[in-house]
Amino acid sequence: MCGNRLNDWKTMPTRRRTGSAGAPGADTSTPSRRIAPASIDALLLAYLAAAAAGAFLLARALDRSTGAAALAAFGYALSGFVASMTGNLVFLAGAASLPWLILGVRACAHPGPGAMLGAAAATAAALLAGDAQPIVIGVLLGAALAAAEGGWRAAARGAAGVALGALLAGVQLLPSLAHVPRTVRHLGLTAEEQIQWALSPWRLLELFSPGFFGQREGTIWAEVFLGLAPSPPNTVPFADSAFLGLPVLLLALRGVRAGRRTAVLATAAAALLWLALGHHAGATQALGWVPVWGTFRYAEKLLGPLALALTLLAAHGLDGVLAQGAPRRRNWLLAAAGATIVWALLLWSGAVEAALAALGHAEVAPLAVRHLLDGLTYPILGLAALAAALLAPLPAPARGGLAAASVLAASAAALPFALHPAPSSCAGPGWLAGLEAAPPGPRIGTPNFREADPRAPDAWEQSWCDMATAGLPPYAAAARVDQLDTYTGLDPLRFLKVFDAFGVERWLAFRRFGLTHLVLLPPADEAEARILEPAVAGGRQVPTPPGSGLQAVAVPHRPWASFAPAVVAAPDPQATLGRLQALVAEGSEAVVIQAGQPVPAAPGRVLAARRGVESVEIEAEADGPALLVVNDAWWPGWETRIDGTPAPVLAADVLVRGIPFPAGRHTVVMRYEPPEVAWGLAASGLGAAGCLALAALAWRRRGRR
Repeated sequence: MCGNRLNDWKTMPTRRRTGSAGAPGADTSTPSRRIAPASIDALLLAYLAAAAAGAFLLARALDRSTGAAALAAFGYALSGFVASMTGNLVFLAGAASLPWLILGVRACAHPGPGAMLGAAAATAAALLAGDAQPIVIGVLLGAALAAAEGGWRAAARGAAGVALGALLAGVQLLPSLAHVPRTVRHLGLTAEEQIQWALSPWRLLELFSPGFFGQREGTIWAEVFLGLAPSPPNTVPFADSAFLGLPVLLLALRGVRAGRRTAVLATAAAALLWLALGHHAGATQALGWVPVWGTFRYAEKLLGPLALALTLLAAHGLDGVLAQGAPRRRNWLLAAAGATIVWALLLWSGAVEAALAALGHAEVAPLAVRHLLDGLTYPILGLAALAAALLAPLPAPARGGLAAASVLAASAAALPFALHPAPSSCAGPGWLAGLEAAPPGPRIGTPNFREADPRAPDAWEQSWCDMATAGLPPYAAAARVDQLDTYTGLDPLRFLKVFDAFGVERWLAFRRFGLTHLVLLPPADEAEARILEPAVAGGRQVPTPPGSGLQAVAVPHRPWASFAPAVVAAPDPQATLGRLQALVAEGSEAVVIQAGQPVPAAPGRVLAARRGVESVEIEAEADGPALLVVNDAWWPGWETRIDGTPAPVLAADVLVRGIPFPAGRHTVVMRYEPPEVAWGLAASGLGAAGCLALAALAWRRRGRR
């Protein structure tokens, strides 16, 4: 959603930053350090291990051999999509929880409280992971697998387990449901967002030929993607890699005809592919009206569930191939080898390039074919390794283990297309904590950040380092520094309206909200310099990390907590915003509140202020009845007491909190206690009680047996 409010200079063409443009006297002793602690690496590995373990146990639950289950585990956890999501923890957590969710719901094919308890636990874990799309898919696919074995009663047990899991996750689910209507997601998707990052049909080639769309190691420039399947306003695909490997695809085709379970998996794979293609295949047009589903973005995300369905099919296919005699296995492999040879000949002969040119892609055709030729090594070596495993004079379990090892090797070899780690040494956001500012600390803005040139060989590393060092959201959180911008799909409507209302003047206007510093790049041109000039007016440069190319400017600002010199009132948010614009244009320091009538204003002094995570305590004194303005977000759920007596919290200047303050010296305590959190805790308590009851019932039945 950030694309809806990017200011003019954020959308300017990128340019490479070299050397240091820091302020004179910058501290050259600033140490380099990792952008994130090593514990993040451990967390990423834990998610990948959870994805592998879930896929393995799910395949075993579907009666697959150990080798076939290992193939599903390696193929899914190291697939291009899942590995690419190591750069996005929410989607990685969703990918890790998906096989466990299917496993838990599918277990309800067998009667008993233990199965429902497993479904509830898996559902709660998936909901707490936070990625909604895989949850919908996991529940539906798990219920379909359960029904294929146990009929409608099994599906009903699965639904009951899912409902109990939703209760268990109520502490997160109910506040989220209350929050969404206050954000831009309540407005629905724009036409551009509906088609953004839909899976291009051209990218299906990348399932066995990694790097086709130009996601080469060390660069983010995707010229083939731009030439064949641009997804406005993006210049790169959603996932860095879509690789699965030729062995997985061939075995998945072989597994389609294995029985009722594989019929469900094959149907799911076909449906997921259709959904992933989005508007290219008519899925967006057909399902855009469906509640909830119609609000999901980025259809290419469904590559993850598609990879799981295909690797489970491949597990069935491997067991089917192992059950065949050697001559049939040999003939099957020869047919696959023949198809690979034909594909190679088409590439080498120029037929593919000619076909691309005939379709209107003459400019990018040579590069596309070169990428496909570069990727040709992977299907050839993958097929050779699979053939060696399946034709080895060994027992079937050993051949299955070798086949799984071949998939592991192929997936690991293709990981550089999916993993683009940040540099081990980088200035990072730590320097921001040293910016001088009154309590509760610095509050920064980054008005003209530009990513590194995507054509540069080290573009990935440079981009992550630059964003972290500049303190872009969410990197500023690591330094405990406020950032007056957002990076979220759930932008609050209030903030978005204010951000848009002030246009290029916003960073000057934001001084009202306690903006203490701007972190800038040197202007790219005279036009950008003219835009930035009022934003930094009256400021002074402060030191920045050497070699970062950044400038930091401390700007005059309204204190974090202060008394309003004058107060005006407006009846609703829109009128409040209009009055705020007028006050800023006039250069007035008056504060506008959303109320029927203004409250008195009087001079005062803030004597002490302490801000916690969900609480604020301020000691102040006023010469008369006044309005205390606290430059933290106004939001439903904040409660205020003055010397223990409840007091109202008003929306001041649209975004922040205003508290009518009586004359004299008083202590103000504000706490964030939204009722939806209490309801969520109650729902989670009820879900926990239900789970304990199921556990007790399962234990009792086990004791009887």
